[in-house]
Amino acid sequence: MSRYFANPLYGGQDPFVCKGPDGMYYGVAESCDSRQIEVFCSPRLTDRGIRRIAFTAFESGPCSHDLWAPEIWYLRGKWYIYFAGASGAGMANWGTHRMYVLEAEQPMGPYRFLGELNLGEHMSIDGTVLELPSGELIFVYMRKHEGENTLFMAPMSDPAHISGKPVLLSKPDYPWEADINEGAFPIVRNGQVYLMYSANAAHLPQYCIALLHCLDPNDALNPKVWVKEQRPILVGTEDVIGPGHACIVPSPDGSEDYLVFHSKFDRADTLPEGWNRVVNILRLKWDSFQRPIFEPLPRRGELRRLPAGEKPLEWGYVLRLRPGQEPDALAEYGSYRTRIFFYEEEGLRICGTRYPEYGNKAMVRACQWRDLEVTCRMKAEKGKSGLLFRVRHPAAGAMLWNGCGLFLEENRWELIRCDSRSIKVLARGTHTERGTVSLRVIAVGIDVTVLLNDRMICRLQVPDIPETGQLGFGTLNGDGMFCSLNVRPL
Repeated sequence: MSRYFANPLYGGQDPFVCKGPDGMYYGVAESCDSRQIEVFCSPRLTDRGIRRIAFTAFESGPCSHDLWAPEIWYLRGKWYIYFAGASGAGMANWGTHRMYVLEAEQPMGPYRFLGELNLGEHMSIDGTVLELPSGELIFVYMRKHEGENTLFMAPMSDPAHISGKPVLLSKPDYPWEADINEGAFPIVRNGQVYLMYSANAAHLPQYCIALLHCLDPNDALNPKVWVKEQRPILVGTEDVIGPGHACIVPSPDGSEDYLVFHSKFDRADTLPEGWNRVVNILRLKWDSFQRPIFEPLPRRGELRRLPAGEKPLEWGYVLRLRPGQEPDALAEYGSYRTRIFFYEEEGLRICGTRYPEYGNKAMVRACQWRDLEVTCRMKAEKGKSGLLFRVRHPAAGAMLWNGCGLFLEENRWELIRCDSRSIKVLARGTHTERGTVSLRVIAVGIDVTVLLNDRMICRLQVPDIPETGQLGFGTLNGDGMFCSLNVRPL
């Protein structure tokens, strides 16, 4: 059984995950069109989990477009989601962003829309809640101020209401911050209070994570008691580009802590290409002053030990997925600004990406097989689409997985082997089938047999194939339609 994972975990930006009183992980994200807030639930930190819709933007007016950077908090016995919403889409309407709040009794909803937080008529995004050791709540957010992105804070009478005038907490002071302070996250440990925040621009490789220290938590609304560290606490590498907008969450057994953050998929520094981001986790420890000390950033695709207490994948079983079952059964490993999979009348559509090198994968969640026979029906609509099997450590990216795949493209087929660095074609050929076809793969040890519409097209040995692994679907620069997945252990 694999006890490792590989970053990046999935596509996206501004990640926020918290651990509930029940030990489950709850996360939130904006939808690919930024018009819905999605909430996720999972027992695993490395799997985003099942998805539900918490809120859909209004048709017009305030909070009708560009729902950004949601956070989910369990406060005083209820669940709250804070997010920014604008009155129109695109850069021309960024100045209309205001902070809004949802409330629910259960983390997966249903959520009630409580309205706008009273922070004044200023662009406001990236809201978070600092709960002081005294129990006092302070809302911290990014506000446009004198042409810069700055951090403001305001007292709260309860998790849904601002009770005082916002005050400026932090503005860019150092060259490495450029003109941006944003994406704050509170750290409260053993009487020490910090705010972790992001600096520089999120679409640039120079994006980084920095730290503010509150010297007197009893006077935390006084900006003079906050001290900024002179250097960022986390900067990027060649493989992990522009880390930022992070939160911290404990491992399943509570013995470790992890930074959940986004990084850029590549070094593109113009828009919209520069927004192509992925989500990672990074183990951390604490120094004697309760400051976070991070382990080295990983190389792309590098294997890391699972978070302490996270169970390895279960052994495979007989599985039959029918239309409508897939969204909860599959985990996403895919791209920014693309809904990776969704159900249509014909079956499950796995979407391609506007970045050809990126690729998308949807894997059967939390389960692995050894010897197996797997069948499905699929249609490659454009680009390459196919069935993935014996996959180890899938991660976001076209080549960040270790295993085999059978891909179709127009009248061609390819059996491929990926080793997390490159793709090797093991066998290829042509076919005359049209429309939806039936695929069957039988993998016993190193022997692999492939059938297309019940006609054997390939039989060979793959000496370096992983002994066990997950299975799922993948696309490369295209879309595919899949249905009727059947898996039988052998």
